[in-house]
Amino acid sequence: MSDFIQHFSHDHPLESKIPHFLSKISCDLCQLSIHDDQCYSCRTCYYFIHKACAELPQHIHHSLHHQHNPLRLDKVRSSNDTSVCYYCENFFQDHENLAYVCDRCSLHMHVTCALIPLPTITCYSNQDNIDLVQYVCHQNMMTLVEQDDCKSQARCFVCQSFWSGLAYSCTSATCKNFLHKSCAEFPTEIRHPCHLHRPLRLQILKLIKGNSKDVELMALGENLWYQFGTKKEILKENELITLREVFNSLTKEENEILTDTYAFGRPSSYKTQQKEKYRFYRRENSPLFHHELPSIEDIGKINQFSAFGATDLSNFIMELQFFRPRKGLKLDEKYLRQKVVDVHGYMVPITVAPILKTMLHKHESSLFGCGYTSLTRGMKSVTATLQCVAIDRMYKTKIEDVTKDDLKDWFFCLNAIKKITNFGTFQWDHFLERVIAPLFLGFEAIRYEKGICEKLDRKITDLEAELERYKETRNMFKTQTFKRPDEIRDFIVSEALKQKGKYLYEITSSGVEID
Repeated sequence: MSDFIQHFSHDHPLESKIPHFLSKISCDLCQLSIHDDQCYSCRTCYYFIHKACAELPQHIHHSLHHQHNPLRLDKVRSSNDTSVCYYCENFFQDHENLAYVCDRCSLHMHVTCALIPLPTITCYSNQDNIDLVQYVCHQNMMTLVEQDDCKSQARCFVCQSFWSGLAYSCTSATCKNFLHKSCAEFPTEIRHPCHLHRPLRLQILKLIKGNSKDVELMALGENLWYQFGTKKEILKENELITLREVFNSLTKEENEILTDTYAFGRPSSYKTQQKEKYRFYRRENSPLFHHELPSIEDIGKINQFSAFGATDLSNFIMELQFFRPRKGLKLDEKYLRQKVVDVHGYMVPITVAPILKTMLHKHESSLFGCGYTSLTRGMKSVTATLQCVAIDRMYKTKIEDVTKDDLKDWFFCLNAIKKITNFGTFQWDHFLERVIAPLFLGFEAIRYEKGICEKLDRKITDLEAELERYKETRNMFKTQTFKRPDEIRDFIVSEALKQKGKYLYEITSSGVEID
């Protein structure tokens, strides 16, 4: 392990060290905890990565996508809900930060899927000297061939795509199974640096063939909320009901409360007053978020963030507090489509159930206010889902990736639910105000200063390039003038230099003439 590396994910050099932290530290690449093992860290920033993560190749050639190689290691944004791993066909979850991606198409691959090594396959020869392979996931012998016409419409039982290139074809006349050579080369068991327990076994093949038994595939880091119950423990009698049905059971009044929580039951003047306050604080804060480089004559405005004070923080909090989205509290369609399960009386989507169960276990009655007792079961379920979705997003977002829109959404959602439930004692808004918002402004200042420096550097580079062009033009002019003699021009220039510094009357009295 070298003492310093320059990793593509960070601007500064990273130093090798053995961490002994008082608080829990997470790897900035894989998001897993860093224990007493070697890692790399930045002396300038609070940035840490596992040794194993640092050694992940930035580019790989993958046999499942040979037409557009190589694949590039990149971060995937949590808002990209359409990305599916090309290998395991699972969606990328909000917390899954890294993927190998193709720059020429939409292919994404989990890091753990993309880096499965390709082992050597042991071959056998029959009496006709034909090479045969006994693949671990198929009971019959298979032979490596370029084409098998009788299986042109069959699909590889690993990747489920049609025949292409070299493939292992079953030697049985009645069997239509085949698998691509690249698919066959996956090992049945690997040890991976991101999983510290027993070796990972290849079970995806059984799942594709419909023989999963008790196998449940889970992407790296997916079990953040599963420490207090698995899906199987949570699933009960309500598997055929969707959240949309629960939502449709709400009364007209409950729908109006969700649409306009703060102005419900108040005069229209109150809503107008709230909008005016939001516009006022947004105008007050606009200089903080105006990152355009001012003109050189107005360069003093660059120090906007360095002059940031307590009043600015207070104004920013007030802007967040008065933000009201047009549609109010709204559930995403992907949650409305999901089946719901019963978690202590709350009918919530299956993906939200582990979050709610974990939060109830940790915070019990402090999670929701006393107003929950007077709400209908449908309203309790919808607001619990909204709160868990917001908390889940907060937990899975790196602090430096938090945006102003994130803060506005979280402030509104959690404060609106707090108002509906008559103020629970677990104060999420205090956590946002006293911790997250100031940290966001800190990173915003870092981004602002970095952006200004980069823009100034680009301006300097442009000006230097322009200066060089002027110098080249000047030199070209001198060279061309020197190479093109002109007797008349030279003579009048010489005469002009002789008379330099004289008044006109002196020149007239001297009788100078130019023929």
